[in-house]
Amino acid sequence: MGGRRHLLPPRPVTKTMIVFRGGRRCTSTWAACDRELNAADKCVWKICDVTDCEDPVCPPKPMEMKRRFVRTTGERCVSRWYACGKIIEHGRCTWKGCDVVTCKPPCPPKPATKSMVRRAPKKVCTSAWWAYQLTVDNSSDAQTCKWLWKDVEVCYCDTGAPKWTKC
Repeated sequence: MGGRRHLLPPRPVTKTMIVFRGGRRCTSTWAACDRELNAADKCVWKICDVTDCEDPVCPPKPMEMKRRFVRTTGERCVSRWYACGKIIEHGRCTWKGCDVVTCKPPCPPKPATKSMVRRAPKKVCTSAWWAYQLTVDNSSDAQTCKWLWKDVEVCYCDTGAPKWTKC
C-alpha cells in the first residue's frame, strides 16, 4: 500500500507585533496552529492570529479647579475646570478636560450719598455718609458685593455767643 506521504515543512517562526485597536495597545501573535492541505494537495501550516488587548490604566481623576474673577464689564465670574471623560489613544489613558464659565451680573451701582439733620435745643447736628469703595468677596462662588461707607457728623452748639460754635 503505497500511499502518498505528505511532507510537512518546518514549523514557521512565531511573530509578535504591537498593534492598536480602538485606542488600546494589543499584542498580535502569529503562530502555526494547525496543519492543512493546500490546493496543490501539499501539507502546509495554518497560521492563526491571537490578539490580546490590555485596557490601559487611567491616572487618578484630577481635582476640580476654580478661578473667580471680575470682568471689565463688572460681571462676577467663576471658571471651573474638571475632568469630564476619558480619552484612550495609542494605549494610553488621559482625562478630557471641560471648562465651564458662569457669570453673575455686575454689582449694583454706587448708592447715593445720604444726609440727615438732627435738631435739639441749643444743638444742631448734620450727618452725612456715602459709599466710597466696592469690595467683591471672592472667597466663595457667591461673590457677594459690599459697599464700604464713610460717615461724618458735625454739630454746632449755642453757647450764648453771637455765632454758634462747633461742638
